[in-house]
Amino acid sequence: MKLGIPEWAPFVFFGALFFFGVPALVYIFKKKTYEKTEYRFFKDRLEYSEGFLTAQDKTIKYDKITETSMRRGVVQKRFGLGTIFLATPASGYQQSRAGSGIRIKDVEQPEKLYAQIEGLIGK
Repeated sequence: MKLGIPEWAPFVFFGALFFFGVPALVYIFKKKTYEKTEYRFFKDRLEYSEGFLTAQDKTIKYDKITETSMRRGVVQKRFGLGTIFLATPASGYQQSRAGSGIRIKDVEQPEKLYAQIEGLIGK
């Protein structure tokens, strides 16, 4: 018994589900992770906490930071944001990402925060 559904309909349905569903899930997970990200600055250290599905906590003492850098992409510039990298001796860089350092993502007024961090590290 035939239901009158074209043979191609399941392919279109699952293709559309995949095309719209995967980006929607990625957006939701990124948004939840973004909401759970927290940076806490103290006199002698920086504590970082992130995670929605997988939690990650890091603490870096300022005297262990070997290098700082700031990056502002095209979209970040448009919205006045930037990313600051804090590298530690064991981290190195892998494709613009600090391995065991900390990446402070999408901060407002990144130049101001960068200068403040440079002041903290120099002490």
